[in-house]
Amino acid sequence: MNEERILNETLKILNKGEVLKAYEYILNNKEKINVLSSQAYNFLYCLGSLSGKREEALKFFKRSNI
Repeated sequence: MNEERILNETLKILNKGEVLKAYEYILNNKEKINVLSSQAYNFLYCLGSLSGKREEALKFFKRSNI
């Protein structure tokens, strides 16, 4: 599975109003992506923050700015 498919599926879930489910989906599938793009990190820290997982979101934010 490529990054584009994972991000598109994440958006489909998010469009249903299921923020936590969208976050969990991308979190569970990120290992299928060889190198995370800045867009994937953006999804992770934004969805993490919106899901109330602020500490996790902050970790992804810091990794994305290396």
